[in-house]
Amino acid sequence: MVALASGYWSVLRGPQILERDDNPRLVETELRIQRGRIFDQNNVILAETLGDPDDLRRVYPVPSASHVTGYYSFRHGTSGIENTLDSTLRGDSDDFWQQFWLYNTLHESQIGGDVRLTIDAQLQQAADEALDENQGAIVLLNIAEGAVEAMVSHPNYDPNQLDDQFNELTENEAAPLLNRATQGQYQPGLVLQPFLIASALDAGLIKLEDLVEGMNDAVMVNGGQLQCVGPLEEESTWLRALQSRCPNPTLKLADILGSGGMFNTFGDFGLLSSPEIEIETEEPSVDEIQDSRMAAIGQDSLSVSPLQVLLAWATLANGGQKQAINVMDAVRGPHGEWEENDKEESSQRIIQVSTADMILDALPRHQGYAEYAVPVLSGPEGATNTWYLGLTPGDSPQYAVVVVLEDNESIIDVEQIGRTMLGFATG
Repeated sequence: MVALASGYWSVLRGPQILERDDNPRLVETELRIQRGRIFDQNNVILAETLGDPDDLRRVYPVPSASHVTGYYSFRHGTSGIENTLDSTLRGDSDDFWQQFWLYNTLHESQIGGDVRLTIDAQLQQAADEALDENQGAIVLLNIAEGAVEAMVSHPNYDPNQLDDQFNELTENEAAPLLNRATQGQYQPGLVLQPFLIASALDAGLIKLEDLVEGMNDAVMVNGGQLQCVGPLEEESTWLRALQSRCPNPTLKLADILGSGGMFNTFGDFGLLSSPEIEIETEEPSVDEIQDSRMAAIGQDSLSVSPLQVLLAWATLANGGQKQAINVMDAVRGPHGEWEENDKEESSQRIIQVSTADMILDALPRHQGYAEYAVPVLSGPEGATNTWYLGLTPGDSPQYAVVVVLEDNESIIDVEQIGRTMLGFATG
């Protein structure tokens, strides 16, 4: 009976007992794990585990990358890459009994694998400094590679101080632990205009040279008044409406495309789904358009993250073909070689190449950058966010950037930040 009971509890029920939260061996084992390192694309260390086997600590040499690397804490869990690639960084094995034999029987220290990201530490630091005291986010994409090279969210936090500051961080109304680049939900406003015009143009419903009435007529939203952002020209065409970022002509797209056409446009450009990327994102929950005219100017129920807007923006820059994006470049085991991430080749064409080229040619230019910057009313209180969508070089884009500033009405501010990042990206 004793032998049978011992066999039952040690063999059949052993794995379940070992996994119980109140098992002190779990705590001891967890604290002794030599977690793997996280590198940027140039092998700059973004996260590593230092110390003696009995006193290991997680260190983040580039705190500005905190919303990408995330944090690892025995007390508070994981986030970012530390969370999504946790099993790799821990060195977990799919073979339970092999892991049990090595770590529980032979008491060997568990050593994790390494992760290399597409992030460039220098660009990450530049983006952090460019955003400065502003609240918002920046995302920079290498279009050809589909690689996110910078992703910053403000307010930021220092993952090296997480355990000491966790309660303060979670109680802060500004939500510094939230990655605004991937999880922030913003009303898009006229950020939608280039994509809606592209869709109508691609379907042959409009031409850029067609005349549009009421170019600068005011549009009322939540007691606020919206008009053209850029300078006006005598010729009132769809081309001028796009260049001057005029809301009233965009209302007409609600009638031209219809609710179904606009909803399909949002879906095709990736604004209704969570981007497939190796980091936490927010899942949109929009099932239908409630007010087609308000939806056309981004003041309906749709909310978007900067990463979603970047994906849509990159689709235009990529000749109308939807771009697969990633933030993880390669992984390697404790004693292995780097295994590069399989980069998916997207074959989903959203609009024709000629249509995408016409939209890019129509965008405002500044020192060779193709750009689109607009203020957006956000929420019933009348707060205003500003957006910057930029490409460089404007004629044959290699880099795309999206910037959003919260509670800031200055087009000049957001343009300066966006242009700074495009300048850093091209050296």
